[in-house]
Amino acid sequence: MSEQISVDPAELRASAAAARSIGEELRQPSMAAIASGRSTSSELAGWSIGGELQSLADGWDPVLGRLSERLATTASALEASAQGHEWNNNQIAEAWRKQGQR
Repeated sequence: MSEQISVDPAELRASAAAARSIGEELRQPSMAAIASGRSTSSELAGWSIGGELQSLADGWDPVLGRLSERLATTASALEASAQGHEWNNNQIAEAWRKQGQR
């Protein structure tokens, strides 16, 4: 079993891109489903299911919005982590170069 920890900034960036992509792909269908539920609920206003569709749309709207926001936040955090690891690696390499010049 290896006890070495390794972080690949390229993998972090790939994960960030995937999270960002999922969030963007989710946004349009989510908005369409919410709008469709609300539209249909108004068309069925005299039926008991009309109110249920409205409640369903109202319930899912903030949840799906937060999910999209969370994916964007996760992507940003992964990007920042990749950048931080690169900066740290560069600082360590520079310190070793200076040490070797003595």
